[in-house]
Amino acid sequence: MLRDPLIVCGVGMAMLLMASCKPAADDERLRTVNETLRELQLPPARARAMTSDGGWRVVVDSSSSTRLLLIHQVAALVLPDGTITLTEPVTAFRFTDNRWRQSASVLGSEVLPAAVEALLAPEFKERDHTYVYLAHCISLDTRDVAGAQLAAQIRASVSDMTQRVARYRRLGFIGADAEP
Repeated sequence: MLRDPLIVCGVGMAMLLMASCKPAADDERLRTVNETLRELQLPPARARAMTSDGGWRVVVDSSSSTRLLLIHQVAALVLPDGTITLTEPVTAFRFTDNRWRQSASVLGSEVLPAAVEALLAPEFKERDHTYVYLAHCISLDTRDVAGAQLAAQIRASVSDMTQRVARYRRLGFIGADAEP
């Protein structure tokens, strides 16, 4: 929906500028996101806030570009001291050198922005644990992606993530996916 036009006087001529319709498009995309998440029985998405339900975390991040982050907790493990080698596309948080450090070293794993890491931080209760998440990112900036196509991307991501988490748990995450 277009807003009221603005009149801007230029050098000897008047120009008519229409206010951006981007906010309306953003609202429509967020509405599609939340309808799809509701259908999948996942928590709603909110800008700069994380919602959670069970193992799922949902956040709309706009630190660099606007995107939907679907995050699923895979495990909270007590691992021996030393380097961890990730062999699956997961994001791990481990307390080393007196702070929480993020590791997402496998192709396909998401490096979560600092703002999202700060939203997850209250979950990191035990310093001897390594917290492991599977994260998918869906761009909400692309003007071409809306409606049914956006909903299909969300459904596909949730399906893929659900299958991966089930596989990790079936295999025994520590034995299959991380080596101390």
